[in-house]
Amino acid sequence: MLALQDVREQVEEDTGVTYLRLDALGDTAAVLDTLYNDVTTLQAIMQMFRCGPGAAAEADSATAAGAWGSIAATAIG
Repeated sequence: MLALQDVREQVEEDTGVTYLRLDALGDTAAVLDTLYNDVTTLQAIMQMFRCGPGAAAEADSATAAGAWGSIAATAIG
C-alpha cells in the first residue's frame, strides 16, 4: 500500500510542477507576441524613414521576422 501512496504523491507533485511550467510558458508566449508586434512596428517606422511616406506599406517583413526570431531565441534560451 505504501508504494501506491508514493505513486499518488509523485503524480500530484508532477501535476503541480507541470501546471506551473505551462503557466510560465503561456506568459512567455504573450511577451514574445508583444515583442513581435513591437519589432514589426519599429521595422515599418524605420522603412518609412529610409524610403519616405508610403514605404511602410511595402516594408520587408523578413527583417521583422528575423529580429523576432532573435528575440524569441534569447527569451526562451
